[in-house]
Amino acid sequence: MRCKDASYKWILDRGQIIERDEQGQPVRFIGIHHDISERKTAELALRELTQQLQKAQEVAQLGYTYFDMATQKITWSEQVFRIFGLNPDQGEPTFKEYLKKLHPQDRTIWQQRLTEARQGVPQSFDYRVFRPDGEMRYVNARLELEVRDGEVVGIFGTEMDITDRKTAELELEQFFSISLDLLCIADAEGRFRRLNRAWETSLGYTVEELAGRLFLEFVHPDDVAPTLAKMSDLEHGDRVLKFVNRYRAKDGSYRYIEWLANPCGSLIYAAARDITDRIQTEATLRANEEKLRSLFDLSPLGIVLNDMQGKFTEANPAALNITGYTLAELNQLSYWDLTPSEYIQPQNRQIQLLKTIGRYGPYQKEYIRKNGDRVPVELTGMIVTGADGQQYVWSIIADITERKQAEAQLNEISERLSLSLKSGAIGCWEWNIIENTLIWDDRMYELYGVNPESNTRLVYEIWSTGLHPDDREASESLIRQTVLGQAEFDTEFRVIHPDGSIHFIKAFGLLLRNPEGNPEKMIGVNFEITDRKQAEAQLQSLLQESQAKSQELQLAYRELQETQIQLIQAEKMSSLGQLVAGVAHEINNPVSFIYGNLTPTLEYAQSLLELIQLYQDCYPNPGEEITDFSEEIELDFIIEDFPKIIDSMKNGASRIRDIVKSLRIFSRLDEADLKEVDLHENLDSTLVILHNRLNGGGVNAEIKVIKNYGKLPLVECYIGLLNQVFMNLLINGIQAIEERQKFDLIDLNYEYVGIITITTAIDASNWVSISIKDNGIGMTPEVQANIFNPFFTTKPVGQGTGMGLPNSYQIVTKNHQGKLSFTSAIGVGSEFVIQLPCR
Repeated sequence: MRCKDASYKWILDRGQIIERDEQGQPVRFIGIHHDISERKTAELALRELTQQLQKAQEVAQLGYTYFDMATQKITWSEQVFRIFGLNPDQGEPTFKEYLKKLHPQDRTIWQQRLTEARQGVPQSFDYRVFRPDGEMRYVNARLELEVRDGEVVGIFGTEMDITDRKTAELELEQFFSISLDLLCIADAEGRFRRLNRAWETSLGYTVEELAGRLFLEFVHPDDVAPTLAKMSDLEHGDRVLKFVNRYRAKDGSYRYIEWLANPCGSLIYAAARDITDRIQTEATLRANEEKLRSLFDLSPLGIVLNDMQGKFTEANPAALNITGYTLAELNQLSYWDLTPSEYIQPQNRQIQLLKTIGRYGPYQKEYIRKNGDRVPVELTGMIVTGADGQQYVWSIIADITERKQAEAQLNEISERLSLSLKSGAIGCWEWNIIENTLIWDDRMYELYGVNPESNTRLVYEIWSTGLHPDDREASESLIRQTVLGQAEFDTEFRVIHPDGSIHFIKAFGLLLRNPEGNPEKMIGVNFEITDRKQAEAQLQSLLQESQAKSQELQLAYRELQETQIQLIQAEKMSSLGQLVAGVAHEINNPVSFIYGNLTPTLEYAQSLLELIQLYQDCYPNPGEEITDFSEEIELDFIIEDFPKIIDSMKNGASRIRDIVKSLRIFSRLDEADLKEVDLHENLDSTLVILHNRLNGGGVNAEIKVIKNYGKLPLVECYIGLLNQVFMNLLINGIQAIEERQKFDLIDLNYEYVGIITITTAIDASNWVSISIKDNGIGMTPEVQANIFNPFFTTKPVGQGTGMGLPNSYQIVTKNHQGKLSFTSAIGVGSEFVIQLPCR
């Protein structure tokens, strides 16, 4: 309704007809006008607010729900329908239908949260729903109870579509997890709140080990103060911090970490990167730069840097020494100023090569020094790009003055060598191992009897096929060993000329290797030694003939010596035999006389003693003179001792008779005929003669003799000679035991008993063996090697001739065609075994 002031107000009319006319038409109307302008304004405002709220919910993707506890009905706002992808005209779903739209894994969670909400606990949680088109959306739900008069009448909730946020979070989480850099979030105290897995790879800690730990706890002690100073910049308004410190790894080592940190509210977001390798690489590069600078300064080769116009910009001391300029002076010049005119064209070619392939050389030229002298140099170089982006030329300059002088000397030596080779008829060769080609000079072709060939591979075939078949394998083997570094090539071989003649060649070779140490080629010389070989063959033939004659003479001389020794020994033994036989005969007569009269003497003495006893019985009281004389001569002792004296004389005479018998047996030394004899009898005779030595001779301990005689037939032999062998072997055994007795006496070994064991037997081959074994001092290997050599003795001068065992060996082996062997060991003793064939 329009007001007087032309404004409009909202009016609420209520009225009633109170009077009508005859036709029934209203005549009078009564009513009330109520001004509802304020309410209308409020309604409009509420409608507008509602529209704004709906718009806000739509923008925020936020809706609300209400669950009526009494009716179990769910009320949704329009935005909730949008979130679930449903048409509001279809109405809200039932609670059961609602649960089916949730993700299967979230249904139980939703029901648990609803139960907790009914218990008065406000809820806020996320869950997933499926729209009819299959799309999954993330929803955040908040639930609170509506209580009236102390009774829960409903549950009010909000539903917010957080799909975009969740997607962003998942993408961020994926980025956080796969990032190779170290990512972390720390609180205001500097404690780690979240870290990615890159920390485990870089520092070795697990994320769980770092969570909640202080950031500064792992900083190197020397870097803590700088790190704190850098972090204090956050208080001055810096939004992004960048710094480097050392961070302790799990193994105790420290890694260089570069940080970027950005504060946001009460949290600090940081990204870090392990730059340890970069730091180490930079340190290595700096060290290499220092080394390169040192090499540059100390290099004996000149090193210069020129721009592309040739102007010098850098030069090391060696280059300055070569040119004679100072660095300041050289920087005012170009290489054209140092190049003689005759080298300009070659230098232009090198510059063109440099521009084409980026490098030049090596090539040789001359430099004009500051003093005007010329110096020969060799140059090589390459293009480099400088820090300013410009191209420069690095060049290495070698002063080859000494090389040029050496080349001149080498040329002179080469000419002289060529003359020497020609005059000495020496051939030179060169074998390229890699290409398997062989180069000969003219003399080499002459040595192999072929015409010169230009094909170097064919030359190798000529050499290989020209070798004598018997020398080919050895020559090729020596070449392989030389290439492998296992031998030197210094050999002789034969070659067969096309005409069939055989020539001897002497060859020397030297192996040359490349800078990597691999075999590259061999060079060498050949010269013919056929004449020398023929002369050597003749000399060898003469030498062999002379050696054969010499051996024959030596053998004849040795046999003559042995014969002379045997004759002398035989003569001695013959004289000794005659002497012994004569002495034995002379001794035998008086001994027989004494031995024959001992029995009558004993009988006479017994008769006289019986007579004296009879006188004593008949005249018990003889005269005083008889009594005194009886006491003076000790008659009672005489009566008792006289028979003993006679027995002792009888034993002595018997011993003399045995010795005489043994001497007579041993005196057969001069018997020259073979006779059958009892070897045991001769062994016993020898032992009788040595009885005094075996008893120790009053000086040494007695030596025990053990006889293990087997049953032997009579043996046909030269018994006189064999008796010498028995005597020599037994005396040697006695002397060995006496030597050991001396040492045992020094060592106070009183338990030692010297023993000589004589064993005889006959074997299945009808050979008689006589073993004479002692437990004496034994022989050293050196003595054993020489005991059968004439004149070899271990005894002092004058105590041995050194002929006993050599003669014994000759007697057994030559006179009897037997064998004489021995075994011996120091401290154990020796055993000699004589083996004789039974005839």
